[in-house]
Order: sequence, then structure tokens, then C-alpha cells
Amino acid sequence: MRIGVIEGATRPGSNTSVVTRWVLDHAPEGVEVVHLPLTEHVLPLFDWEKHPMAAGRQYPSEAIQAWADAVNDCDGFVFVVPEYNHGVPGGLKNAIDWLGSELWGKASAFVGVGADGGTRAVEQLRLVLANFNQFTIRSQVSLSIFRDIADGKVQASDQKNKDLAGLYQELTATVAQLKG
Repeated sequence: MRIGVIEGATRPGSNTSVVTRWVLDHAPEGVEVVHLPLTEHVLPLFDWEKHPMAAGRQYPSEAIQAWADAVNDCDGFVFVVPEYNHGVPGGLKNAIDWLGSELWGKASAFVGVGADGGTRAVEQLRLVLANFNQFTIRSQVSLSIFRDIADGKVQASDQKNKDLAGLYQELTATVAQLKG
């Protein structure tokens, strides 16, 4: 099973990078996790005349094709979602807008990051991913940039580690069920 951890910020040095490292470091044994940072998948603003669902997985640039291929190679996802101005960051939404069948029918889980734990951004992202017939895990991890992150790391907490372990357990069970 291959789980893509999508780092949803395009801003270098953001708290999202710190949280993503924590998510990657706490992946369960036996699960292959792949880091998919948007800072390494620099995409133009979506302006293509074709609809990605009708593109036959053939995209107009190498950068977009590499992003689509990386996402397609995953069985499920953990989105590490920063909240910008009470919503999904534009770079993450744009990266999703370039995709079609690569996300179709897969499962996703969410780790929100923000002043209030990124919950509004996560809820908006759930709506976006519904368009891809995604199964989104109900439980999520929400981290406050004021209480849960300091000195360049997620502050140690048995409860946070337990919550993340539960999220991974739900996600991997769902992915296994969807794969049959």
C-alpha cells in the first residue's frame, strides 16, 4: 500500500513542512509513504482548454505530468492542509484542479494546520474531493500553530500521536477495503 502525504503549502519554511515531517515520521510499519510537497511540484495556474477528467492522463507540460503521475501512483492520501484566510490555500486547490482520474475513487485523510487547527480548510477540501468520488476519513488531526508547534517541531504529546495513529489506521483500512 502506497500513501501519498501531500504537503499543501507552497510557502518554503511554513509550519506545514514541520507538520508534514511529523506525519511522515509517524507512518505505520508496512505502509509505504511518499512525500508529495507542492514546493517540488510547481504548477502554472490552471488555464487549460481541456477538462482533466477528459485528458486521458496526458497533460500539457512535464511538470503537470510529473504531478499527475506522482498522485496516480498512490493508493490513498494524507493531506497536510494549512488554513489561509479561513480556507484552502490557492496553490493546493490549483494542484488539485490539474488532476482528473488520478484522484478518482481513492481515500484521503486530513491533518489541518492553522490558528484554529485548519478545520475550515479541511472542510472545504472535503467538498472539493467529493467531486472525485473520494472516500474521506471522518476523523482528522488538527494542530494549532500557537499551541502545537514550537521550535520548528510538533510538540510531543501522547494524545496527538494516538490521534495520528488512529487516522493512519482508518485510512489504511479504508484503502485496503477499496482495493478489494
